[in-house]
Formats: sequence, structure tokens, C-alpha cells
Amino acid sequence: MQNLFTRTGILNVTLGKGYLSAYEVSNLKTGDVVRSSLLAGHGCPVYFNGELFCRGEIVVSGGILGIMVSGFADEDSQPSFPGVADEVTEVLPFTVSLLNLEFSLNDLKGITVGSIIYGQEENVPAQLSVAGFPAAKGKVVVVDENFGIEITEILQEIEPLSKIRQSYYLVDTAHDHRRIMYYDFRKPDMVSMNFIVSMGRIHDYFCRNMKIMFGNLDAYGVLEVDQQTLKEIFMSMKQKYTYYLFESRPVSRNYVYSEKQNVLDFPEIKYVAVSKNIETGLDAGRIESITEFLREEKKKPDKTVLICIPDGSSISQYDNAPEIEQFIINPLRSAWKNYVNLNFSFMKLAENQEDVKIIPENNMVVTVMIGNPESPDDHCILIYPIAVLEPVIEILE
Repeated sequence: MQNLFTRTGILNVTLGKGYLSAYEVSNLKTGDVVRSSLLAGHGCPVYFNGELFCRGEIVVSGGILGIMVSGFADEDSQPSFPGVADEVTEVLPFTVSLLNLEFSLNDLKGITVGSIIYGQEENVPAQLSVAGFPAAKGKVVVVDENFGIEITEILQEIEPLSKIRQSYYLVDTAHDHRRIMYYDFRKPDMVSMNFIVSMGRIHDYFCRNMKIMFGNLDAYGVLEVDQQTLKEIFMSMKQKYTYYLFESRPVSRNYVYSEKQNVLDFPEIKYVAVSKNIETGLDAGRIESITEFLREEKKKPDKTVLICIPDGSSISQYDNAPEIEQFIINPLRSAWKNYVNLNFSFMKLAENQEDVKIIPENNMVVTVMIGNPESPDDHCILIYPIAVLEPVIEILE
């Protein structure tokens, strides 16, 4: 009799679930987009042999997709059932999954929060399973804020059905105007559209407050709010900028400041598991170099906010601490107080990007550009590391 702990099982990451009608399943074709129930950028459930095992975030390094364990199994929420079915096969459950990996339980001994489970090459497609059967493969997309799959290959021969029924998980790309875009696990969405809208509203207040202080900012407003990597925003800045660094220690009505809560706290990576699926030169040296890279990427980031002001901007004239406090920090602090007190304090002024890399350059930030829409050079850019915003994401969403 084979030892339970030595038997090989399948471990995969679920990018969401949902329901498709039998009619929709029977008419699936390449190019179709199926939306799932899971918000992009949130922790993904990890299953082993169909049982919820842990939760994690997908990481990419060295061309390899892996899972960094962020927590252990809790109850997996089920998507809503679309209406009423007359028979059990009228509406069928589906799952979008990634990384179907072969492991034994012995292989997974030692896995804990912060551990990395290395999976497959980066270009491995996602899989759409219907009623537990592999139905299609495709590319991971985001439909508005939810994970989804754009079908590139049909895996099952399905008899066409004539009884029409819609589940609303299959996106009508010809007439549905929701935003659909390919998802890049190197640049995961860390905040929702509701959060982006709230950030825009806060910085509208910031602009109003600055207009009171400055006589020449009547045209100023929020031009753009986005989430991107620090490297991307720095590469897009072609002008000469002055950089103002502020320290932030959040305090709100419902939040007591805690050093531990104020950072993204990833434990030291102590254990690495490698799937049997990897057959292409992932030796011990490469594993260690990838792990070390990810360890550096996940170090506790600074609590620093960066404001970048180009030369010639209407607000580029202030270069000493008292003026910066009066004309920039106070209006910003006042704008945030409607939601949470980020308790800004001025740290330093710098002229060079190399001196203001406040987090690893591939880490995600939220950027807010404010300025004069009629004069592209008259603006400033605020850069918030996700670590600074982490304690207030729930409040703003």
C-alpha cells in the first residue's frame, strides 16, 4: 500500500470561479472572454487535489511563475448563482486556474507563510474547467477589476445546444464596453477602481487647498491617477524634476498606528518547493538567485511619499523646509484628513532619481498627477508606495 504522503497530487492556483449556462459552454470559441468572480490583485486560493490548501500571491522571476504563500486556508467564497435552473446541467460551475503542478505532500513539508512554491515557465496558459473537466486554455485578462480568461484553445468537443440562456460571466466583447486587458503578473493590480476614484477625490481637495495658498493655480486639477511600478513612472519623466520626500505615519479614527501594520510584512523566505513540472534548467543556483531577488523585492518598504515637481512648474519655487511645510505639506495633510490622517512630515529635497528610489524599482506605486491641463509642463506627480497606503486601502475602497 502506497504511503499517502508520497503520492503525487495536483496543486493549482484559482483565479476565480463562476457559472456558465450549458448553451454558452456549447458555443465557446477562441477569442471569447469569460469573467471570473475574483478581484485581480487579491490573494489567490491555492488548491491541492481539489481541496483548499492555502492562499498566495503569484510572483514572477527569471521567467518562472511561482506562488508566495500569504496565508493558510480559510473558507472560499462562492460566486453568486445566476438565477434559477430547471435542471442541474442547465447552469454549470467553472473555474479559471493557473499552475497545475505535481507535488507530493512530502514535497510540501516545511511550507509556511512567506515560502515560495516554484511552478512553471511564465508563458504557460491558464485553464478554464467546466464542471471539473478541462474545457479551454487561454490568456489571463482583467475584465474591469476581475480576473478572466481569453480563450485561445478549445479542449473539449461539445454538442451545440439551442436553448439560449445567459449567465453574465461570458463577456459579449462586441457590445460590452467594459475594460478588458491582458494581465501582467509582474505588475499586479494592488488597488481597486473605487480606491483610484477616492485618490482622485482626495487630490481634488489638495488642488483646492493649494489654490487658496497660490494665486496662480486656478487651472490646477487632477490629471491622472494610476498604479504602476516605480521604474515605469521614473522612465516616463523626461523633464528635470526636483524631488520632495515626506515621511508618513497613518493615524485615523479607526486605526491605531502600529510599526508592524504600517508595512508589507513578508517573513524571511526559509523554504522553497520546486514542482516536478519544471524540466528546463532550474538548478539549485538558479533557484537561490531567483529566491534572493524576490527576498530583496519583498523587504519592508519605506514609509516615504515622493512629490516630483518639474523645473518651471508654478509650484517649483519653494526649496526650504518652512515653505515646503506651509505651501505643500499642509494642503496635502488637510486633503487627506477627510479620510485619514497620514501625518506627513518633510524629510529632504533631492535633485537626482538615484537618491529617491524609496522602494525596489519593480514594486508597485499609486501615482497622482495634478496640474494645468492647458500647459503639460505645469504639473507635479505624487508617488505613494503601496506600503504607505496599505493601512488605508480598506477605508478608501
